Amino acid sequence: VHDVPIAELPVRVLGDCLRGSVALHSDLPHNPAIRSQAALAIAQWQNNKAPESRHVVGGSSWLGLDLLMQYFKERYYCNGSVLPVNFRRVVLHKHIAGGATGGDTTSDGGYQYLDALSEKDERENAIEFADEIEIEEDEEYRVRAAC
Repeated sequence: VHDVPIAELPVRVLGDCLRGSVALHSDLPHNPAIRSQAALAIAQWQNNKAPESRHVVGGSSWLGLDLLMQYFKERYYCNGSVLPVNFRRVVLHKHIAGGATGGDTTSDGGYQYLDALSEKDERENAIEFADEIEIEEDEEYRVRAAC
């Protein structure tokens, strides 16, 4: 971390932990328990360092709050909408060689992600002819949720 005042260093390190920087002991981000404690510590730091008035703007007056809002926007905001916490996808399986028509398929029977189909008729047709329907958790969500 370059050009950061010493007084801000602890909260910036906690911000990196919260945002998913790789832990020193592994190649994975910190688990949710550690990240939640980092968020609480950032909130406490901001509470202790809060300016005299809520009308103070600029500089690093609200650095802790800025880091928490940045994390929230990165994880749970998309085009102005709040996203759900669990990122899951509906997968349609077909047990025939060549898979379903269109979308993502494999040669071992085929699978198709429902959200890859844009038209309502396509989605209804894919659901009707699917041999198996499964809900798959996003890989990143599973990694981040592992304790």
